[in-house]
Amino acid sequence: MIGNKYERADLVHEWGAGKGGEDDWRCFFSSGNTIALFVTQENRGTPWSKKTYVNFWNGPLLSMEVNANKPEHNQRLGKAGAGEQVGVLYRQRTGEPFQYKGLVEFKGETELAGSSLFNFRLLP
Repeated sequence: MIGNKYERADLVHEWGAGKGGEDDWRCFFSSGNTIALFVTQENRGTPWSKKTYVNFWNGPLLSMEVNANKPEHNQRLGKAGAGEQVGVLYRQRTGEPFQYKGLVEFKGETELAGSSLFNFRLLP
């Protein structure tokens, strides 16, 4: 349900997440065309990654740094709202609970120094 908050441990159990290392924590596929996208805005206090993410909301728009190590995930995320059902669970900082924000559609890609951002819009 939109607005509900979930602890990471519960999500790991529910989605089978986190088994492939922290880099796999961004998105997971349950079955068929359903994707759960886990997004953290600020990466702090994690020993496995010193990287600061470029992930943020601007009203109903989510901009998320592309994970260059996962082209197959990126390809599927690019179909959000057009064949892929993508639900976003978002948290401000590492260690906080995730909040379910709702389903999104892909709205394009923006260049970013050394990377790029995927842009999504919340569906009504």
